[in-house]
Amino acid sequence: GAIADYEAILKKSPNNSVAALSLADAQFTAGNAALAENIITGVIQREPAFAQGYLALANLYLIQQRPDAALMTLSIGKTASPDDRNIAVTQADILTNLKRYDEAKKVLEELAGHKDMAETALFRLAAVHGQAKEHKQAVAVYDRILKLDPKSRMAAEGRIRAQIADKQEKAALEFAEKRQKQFPDDPSAAYMTGEAALAAKNLPTAEKAFLRAVELAPQWDRPLRTMIQIYMGTKRQDQAVKLCRDTMKKAPDSPQPAMILGMLHEQLGDLRSAEDVYRDILVKHPESLPTANNLAFLITRRNPTPERLGEAEEFARKATTSGSPSTFDTLGWIQHLRGNDEQAEISLRQALQGSQDNPFVNYHLAAVLAAQAEKAKADEAVALLEKLAKEKNFPLRADADKLLEKLKTVK
Repeated sequence: GAIADYEAILKKSPNNSVAALSLADAQFTAGNAALAENIITGVIQREPAFAQGYLALANLYLIQQRPDAALMTLSIGKTASPDDRNIAVTQADILTNLKRYDEAKKVLEELAGHKDMAETALFRLAAVHGQAKEHKQAVAVYDRILKLDPKSRMAAEGRIRAQIADKQEKAALEFAEKRQKQFPDDPSAAYMTGEAALAAKNLPTAEKAFLRAVELAPQWDRPLRTMIQIYMGTKRQDQAVKLCRDTMKKAPDSPQPAMILGMLHEQLGDLRSAEDVYRDILVKHPESLPTANNLAFLITRRNPTPERLGEAEEFARKATTSGSPSTFDTLGWIQHLRGNDEQAEISLRQALQGSQDNPFVNYHLAAVLAAQAEKAKADEAVALLEKLAKEKNFPLRADADKLLEKLKTVK
């Protein structure tokens, strides 16, 4: 295996530090943590200026939940290899995760003094201020970034959101509108003007800005989704549908506007039209895995005949190649509806691993466990359903309560 391969390399080239670190990683994966630590320590002793050695040892300590040991290692590494920026970045990240914000800010300010790392360090510094609820300081840092790069979309977005978080909505809108005039063809500038206007409760300005963003970037889903939400929230369903259709014409090579139209049809209860839209997308964009997932789940809601469920399972299985937990949820539910509860349980447990707080995944798994008539599984189903009781706005609340009552009655 990997261990033997790296050992063979080191026999021929005993001072190969990269191979030694790879061997340490393989040993750690195999459960030999002490041996891995010894190998890395040996690399550092032999080559004290090799920054990767300190980073590898710090990472090992982090996995072992020993952050203080990791920070000590990085501090030594920073002295031994002062030109390596990754050590300081890692050090700041650990301090931030530990909520030792003042120490993290000190490291990042020092790092920002190096021209080659200034922007990276400042973005991290702004994020630290944000986590510490120091929004005014975050705004000031974003201004420093914008001096270095006036075109930076990320810095402008960060600045606006920091001002909104600081309850300076009008100031955020003023900055956003000024930036939109400065960059009239930038969809991000238009979108952020919309966000700031919404925060300032200025709906007409928000709508105008979001529509401009849709016009500039019809393939970008975020402004279109936001505009559809506004239309739906103000009971302008016809305008929502029209906007989707108009945007589809402007971006014929993108599946995004059509996807949003399909979901809009679902929201309006027009499942037939939604299915037609999804199928059309898959003809033009067979690689669109989100569409395959949406279509698969829609079939479970509309005329789920055995033949159609078989087709739905094919779509769902294809969608799982994305690795998204929601796709395994879809696949598992379809397998349950087809009577294959053992396989459904496997799929749904995989979905739960990546989405433990998703109420739909919890409900689907509970239903599958309850259907298998085993006491241990029934007990687990009860626990999952009782957890769902906290989800006040869960659409399947009545079904979940009914299943829970049934299981408790059987017990």
